[in-house]
Amino acid sequence: MTNERVEAFGWEGDTTEPRIASATVEAGRITLQLKGSALEGASISFDARRLEFLASATDEQVAQLEVSAHGDGLDFPALNVYIAALGLVEVVTGLRSLKGNSSSAGATKSKAKGAAARANGAKGGRPKGAKNKTKV
Repeated sequence: MTNERVEAFGWEGDTTEPRIASATVEAGRITLQLKGSALEGASISFDARRLEFLASATDEQVAQLEVSAHGDGLDFPALNVYIAALGLVEVVTGLRSLKGNSSSAGATKSKAKGAAARANGAKGGRPKGAKNKTKV
């Protein structure tokens, strides 16, 4: 779909997620120009072989990449692979692993946490909210 057709349909997209304005391949490196929210104008360059699904791809297969019409992902037609822009940015920058680590931080099990939970339970558990709060 051409940019003119995208504009004709009035699609503006989600500006909170990164979009790919352009992508180039040179000497086995993919360079993305990003657009959207805080990433407007940012550039990310990385070794194509860093992505698992491109590890065994030929340079010709990698060079055939296409940016989707809305800029929300990259398509590698020779490999029958598509990757969303958000996932690609998370994987390349390492944000995906950071996000995964933070979500499990509160789920840590220890003897101290177990003892604290039992002590709080013996006191009646979490305090109940006041039923008739006065709004000021």
